[in-house]
Amino acid sequence: MDDGHNRYEICLKHGLYLPIQFIDLELLQMTKNYMIEQQLGRRNLNQEQMAYLRGLRYNQEKLSKGKENMTEKR
Repeated sequence: MDDGHNRYEICLKHGLYLPIQFIDLELLQMTKNYMIEQQLGRRNLNQEQMAYLRGLRYNQEKLSKGKENMTEKR
């Protein structure tokens, strides 16, 4: 599964039907995590790109854990 934005643009340009599946993601953070996981699943990324995405994922996890800790302390 991928995001399909390139395919969508090509189909629009040529008047072709392309089924679209919408995914309900409640929060922006969930959306970002979904996008990072989708990108990490691709085989065409080089090592630098993969390291960057892993770093993004790590920082987001660290941020969300920090927010959880702050909520628990209240």
